Amino acid sequence: MIDSCNRKYLRDCLKTADTCERATEQLARAQLHLGRVLEKLDVSKNAAEIKKLTEGARELLKSFLKLPRPEYLRGDVDELAVFDNFQVTFNGRFTGRLLLGYIQEHHKRNTG
Repeated sequence: MIDSCNRKYLRDCLKTADTCERATEQLARAQLHLGRVLEKLDVSKNAAEIKKLTEGARELLKSFLKLPRPEYLRGDVDELAVFDNFQVTFNGRFTGRLLLGYIQEHHKRNTG
């Protein structure tokens, strides 16, 4: 269940990220995720913050969509799955569960 504790945790993470060395795509992914949490809580109450968080993330996403990417990430794909594909793995981050679903579906279609 999404609650105010989750929202506070994500906001605290984003504040901390401003003082840490990080990849831009990691911060954008977190902003997009927090925007989704806020939408679930109450869109009308959080509209300005949602817009601020998601606009920057989606601008970066547009630049990612110009880069070569796997076939399973073309077409109608969840934005967070695309961010998962571009995550840096050197910091211990691996493919998210959302992206794995697209990979598994692609594999099933292509292996019969």
